[in-house]
Amino acid sequence: MRNTELGDASKAESLYDFSAYNIEGKLVSLAKYREKVVVIVNVATKCIHAERHFKEFTDLVKKYKMKGLCILAFPCDQFGTQQDMVEEMKELVKDDRPFDFFAPIDVNGSSAHPLWQWLKKKTPTVGVNFIKWNFTKFIVDKNGHPAERLPPNTNPSEMETNLLRVFKN
Repeated sequence: MRNTELGDASKAESLYDFSAYNIEGKLVSLAKYREKVVVIVNVATKCIHAERHFKEFTDLVKKYKMKGLCILAFPCDQFGTQQDMVEEMKELVKDDRPFDFFAPIDVNGSSAHPLWQWLKKKTPTVGVNFIKWNFTKFIVDKNGHPAERLPPNTNPSEMETNLLRVFKN
């Protein structure tokens, strides 16, 4: 995979400057999410947070889809080998999950997807500029700018107030 087709973290101005491969292997421009509030999350099906997070993300999308909420799920196997194979992830997608699943990526290190390099740069946490674990969440506003970074232990249901604030802006 050539990073040039995915975007350049050092030159990007918004989410819309990136592309990513979806779970089916098709390159998708993230400009398709223009004027939407987007939650970007690294997921792993074997993570302790998986079942609850997938359910609560589903509930949030059902509640706020009309306001433009989209969830972009990026499988990642950089934390404790908690991600199933792509075929198993495709089975999960068939379960009527109302979010967009992308191909597995790295979120840390030199092979990190440019989008994730950019998100970390734009929303640094105190003392670290890396993703600590699966289910780190980024809320991106309707203009494609990161509004907030939330840790893995923040349940999606706890994000509702944060999302409402971003919808208003």
